[in-house]
Amino acid sequence: MPRSLRPLLPALALALAVLPTATAHATTMVPRRVEDLARVSESVVRATTVSTHSAWDAQKRIVTTVRLRALETLAGDIRVGEEFDLQHFGGIVDGTEMTIIGGPHFTPGQEVVVFLIRDAIGRREVADLAQGKLEVIRDAAGRERLTHRDLSGVDWFRGTGPDHVATLDELRARVAGALHGNR
Repeated sequence: MPRSLRPLLPALALALAVLPTATAHATTMVPRRVEDLARVSESVVRATTVSTHSAWDAQKRIVTTVRLRALETLAGDIRVGEEFDLQHFGGIVDGTEMTIIGGPHFTPGQEVVVFLIRDAIGRREVADLAQGKLEVIRDAAGRERLTHRDLSGVDWFRGTGPDHVATLDELRARVAGALHGNR
């Protein structure tokens, strides 16, 4: 380092120490239709969340492993009753929280429909973050309904967000149509 810059080092270090740290507060996504998600997914499965476990990975990121039990297979080769894992970034470990805006969140006992893809090393993950996860609820009459996806904090690149699907029957028909060449 040139001698002329050495006297500036303490001032530069102080300036960097007092600057506010930058934090990302949004995720920008391209909205996906159910048909688009179905076409890119290796499996589309209705399942119950069995458990979740968060841990540090080798790169010091928090990764949550979600264990699901298949209730119905809309596409792919996961069998009804089979338990399988998926992973996503984010979670809480030892009081440290890592949040991915627009990322999927799972709760044990929650019934969901997930659009599944594989990451670069073959692990299952939800397609297009939370766009690929819908929660199944029942209305007062006991009919199965799908809730909106948890996409709070997401900025949309084009459009206003993914399309809405109200019922499992509608979802089944749209996934089947996408996989059989219908629009």
